[in-house]
Amino acid sequence: MGFILGPRVNAGGRVGEASLGARLMITADEDEAAKIARHLDALNRERQAIEAAVLEEAIEQLESAASAGELSSAPLVLAHDERWHAGVIGIVAKGQRRAY
Repeated sequence: MGFILGPRVNAGGRVGEASLGARLMITADEDEAAKIARHLDALNRERQAIEAAVLEEAIEQLESAASAGELSSAPLVLAHDERWHAGVIGIVAKGQRRAY
């Protein structure tokens, strides 16, 4: 359940409406639960796409900087872009550790 339900419930808070997960868990109306679950599933797919785009851009930034020799003496390297969605930055950062 953690890998199936968890990301979908959490997606509401990351890229949609944070109350959706709680509403899904407490509703007694099957139709309402199904509607919320479909919406959360769509938000989770959106979150995955946003996450993939941010990761790709971050890797491109770092590879470009490494190719230009800008990282040779850097003790710490960060990728950043003001356009990146705040709801996925932590997921991307946590999942990626590479040497450049």
